[in-house]
Amino acid sequence: MPHFEVIARLKIRPGELEGFKTQAAELMRLTREYDRKTLRYDWYIDEDAMECEVHEDYVDESGLIEHNEHIVDARGLLFETYASDHRMSVYGEISPQLAELFKHHAAGVAVHHFFQGLEQQAAVSGGALAAGTSVRDVIAAQVRRSRRCSQRHPATVCSTTRRLGRALRSC
Repeated sequence: MPHFEVIARLKIRPGELEGFKTQAAELMRLTREYDRKTLRYDWYIDEDAMECEVHEDYVDESGLIEHNEHIVDARGLLFETYASDHRMSVYGEISPQLAELFKHHAAGVAVHHFFQGLEQQAAVSGGALAAGTSVRDVIAAQVRRSRRCSQRHPATVCSTTRRLGRALRSC
């Protein structure tokens, strides 16, 4: 598993949907403007508009740490006024620094360690890529997968492909 995935779950406070959406748009703006290691940042609201999931994907753990630095104040306002019950699932190994960060920004964190997948991937151990695998290689593979997916779902994937391309150029 060459990248670092997170799913954040939160509850929207009753009567605060419009404020929630406005603040979520601010988080998205900050992410688009400042993040360089974020590959995916997709927000989903359930049918009852009471719960939200945010699907996040980063080049590596440092991408999540970078992202946190950019959105910390805006996320604070989101949870002070519009949302509650911030829970996270993390898919990948985490460092002590990230474990400490989670203590301050989530009501609960479940860490899931990679077991197996369809594609042969570079092994990730302790937050570092396996020997011979560069971040550029990982992003290039993500670009290829995103392009294949965009052929099937062109309207939903083009922004992900653009972000991946920007990340690849910055390596």
